[in-house]
Amino acid sequence: ARLGSYGTPMSPMLLPHWTDGCIGSMEGLYFEASATTPYHFLLQSELSRSPSRAQRDLPYSGLDVEQGVGHLQDLGVRYYLAFTDEAVVQAQAEPRLTEIATAGPWVMFLVADADLVVGLDHLPVVVDGVQGGGEEWLVPSVAWWSADGVPLVAADGPDEWPRSSMSAIEESTPALAAAIESEAGRTSEMLALAEALGTVLPDEPVDAVTVRDVTTDEFGISFSVDRVGAPVLVRTSYFPNWDVSGAEGPYRVAPNLMVVVPTDTDVELSYGRSPVEIIGLLATLAGLAALVVVRRRRLPDGEPLWDLGASPLDRLPSRELVLSEVAAGRSSPATIGRLSDHTTAQLEVHTRRTGQFGAAVVLSMVLHMALDPGAGEPFLSLAVWLPGVVAGFALLTSVLPGLGHLHVYRSTVVEPARVAIAGESARTAIAGESARTAIAGEAAKSTSLDPDTSEPPPGD
Repeated sequence: ARLGSYGTPMSPMLLPHWTDGCIGSMEGLYFEASATTPYHFLLQSELSRSPSRAQRDLPYSGLDVEQGVGHLQDLGVRYYLAFTDEAVVQAQAEPRLTEIATAGPWVMFLVADADLVVGLDHLPVVVDGVQGGGEEWLVPSVAWWSADGVPLVAADGPDEWPRSSMSAIEESTPALAAAIESEAGRTSEMLALAEALGTVLPDEPVDAVTVRDVTTDEFGISFSVDRVGAPVLVRTSYFPNWDVSGAEGPYRVAPNLMVVVPTDTDVELSYGRSPVEIIGLLATLAGLAALVVVRRRRLPDGEPLWDLGASPLDRLPSRELVLSEVAAGRSSPATIGRLSDHTTAQLEVHTRRTGQFGAAVVLSMVLHMALDPGAGEPFLSLAVWLPGVVAGFALLTSVLPGLGHLHVYRSTVVEPARVAIAGESARTAIAGESARTAIAGEAAKSTSLDPDTSEPPPGD
């Protein structure tokens, strides 16, 4: 209710604006597209009296500021704002929170030990079976979130990092195997795995490096370390677009953060564009340029070479024109025959294209299932999906609508015109036959009454 009084519950998104970038927000324009989002709602549930819990099937808890502060530190969140009496009282009793300001009903707390970059004192554990993302990553990472004092779960890492696998963990965790076997749901799997992580993950301590001179901007993070070779946790959302210089990595770790291993005392992470994005942008620009060029070119008959709004009916006379010409008697069977042949030819072209483009879409899907290109194989992903995407776009925007329009045109224009012409021809033929019959009858009658040719009566 308090957030709603500001016009929208999304009002915290404006914190960077009103504080000149001093205070950020866990919510933002694209936060629901991030793999870090589940932990935002889990954390919100720990720190709010009436949380939204927008994502389903997660092990939400009630208001527990002590537990929530630990997760604020895990995510590198520096400030906690509370306004309900229950939350404020718990926060004031938490030694890791320092009350620094009030504004109306809001009380602001500073979170201790929530640095953006910190040295790790235990090696992350690379777990085989979590690299696919989605549920494969979500279940073990939420289990790590719900556990206490366990090494970081990593999707990848150097050879010297300890290893495990989801299959081995499942075999050694009867509760997890039972939850999977009974199909109790992913929340049960997460809780069962959380109980076991402390005993099934290898725990290898390491001397933590000292991190200093951390600077950030919109697209980068840089820092210095006192020595190389030891892992450093960067508490910002992992994404394949991150690149690092002066270190190995970045490696994805639970819940959705990054670890780098410095090879130099100065390390810099930068967020750039992936090869797929660059190729996509270039292809988009090339496509727009090509549309401008070919739209201005003309075929010998004066029609445009390509038009995004074009339809196969543009090359056929309108329904009103055809039927009015037939009704006025200005169309012949030959004219309607040619119209029918042209419509049939267009239908054959669009039917053939439907099969070809549909096959391209199916082929892309089959190749994806067979090759399963990952985030580190952008060119393979492009080769697999580009033909199917282009073919699917053509099907939905041009081929299938055109096929439908042609079928409707044939049933509502060509066939009625053919029937009308056939009926008119039949009426004309009947009228001509009647006229010929009448003329023949008149000729016979005049012949029988001609005195020069009639035979004399009998007996004369």
